[in-house]
Amino acid sequence: AARLDAAALDGMSKKELVVAVQSVAPLELLQANTLSGKPENVAKKAVKEKIIDLYNKVFDEGLITSEADREVVRLAKDLELKTKMEDEKKAKAEAEGPGGDSRLPIEVEAGVFEDASVKKFTINVTKKNKEGRCAYKGQVVRLNYTGKLEDGTVFDSTMDAEFLRNKNMNDGKTYGGKGVPSQRGSALQFKIGSNQVIRGWDECIKEMKQGECASVTVEPEWGYGTKGSMNQTTGGKLNPVWPYLHSSIGVPPNARLFFELEIVSLV
Repeated sequence: AARLDAAALDGMSKKELVVAVQSVAPLELLQANTLSGKPENVAKKAVKEKIIDLYNKVFDEGLITSEADREVVRLAKDLELKTKMEDEKKAKAEAEGPGGDSRLPIEVEAGVFEDASVKKFTINVTKKNKEGRCAYKGQVVRLNYTGKLEDGTVFDSTMDAEFLRNKNMNDGKTYGGKGVPSQRGSALQFKIGSNQVIRGWDECIKEMKQGECASVTVEPEWGYGTKGSMNQTTGGKLNPVWPYLHSSIGVPPNARLFFELEIVSLV
């Protein structure tokens, strides 16, 4: 393309200048300077002097690109975006496991579906760590916790001294596997957002940072729901949302749960 001289450029409208620079500049350069798109729309916000400067830069630095070359770049970017979206969709499906996230929407006894956007927990961060890393879906978290029922009964814990003493004295067992402490008193490890724990945990953990402690109240809908969760010791049926409860107490139906949580580490 023949280069326009300064007088010609100065006499052109912004729309004409946009058309001129779009006919010679690489797509990445146009996008970086917000000059890609329909000329009439681009011209509304563009500054004339900057358009002229970019036009001259293309010629001064030998950056002239044909429309065919720009189309190749455009198609490559579209393909890259499509691949990224497909990868994210696949990763989400894998994280949720077979059949997707069985917790959404949440079915209540009345036979209706509640608004899943309404939080079913409250959280009070009791120990803050401004420098700590934020927790987010897909991370592996190691968590210390104590869970209590509304009457104050501890139903499971990795850090309550009396509970651990009684528990270890009664069974002397160690536990291993996904989402399970390797032994009583060690931190629980699980992948955030992978349906390995109750939904109340999956959601509230994302409002904490590594090293922080929090008091959390989880409503039944995001805890063990209308069925509760019995345990291995009592021979009751395990809740499929969190089948790792090893307390001999269990959680009754429709129970509001109270937790003290500490994020030990994030991977």
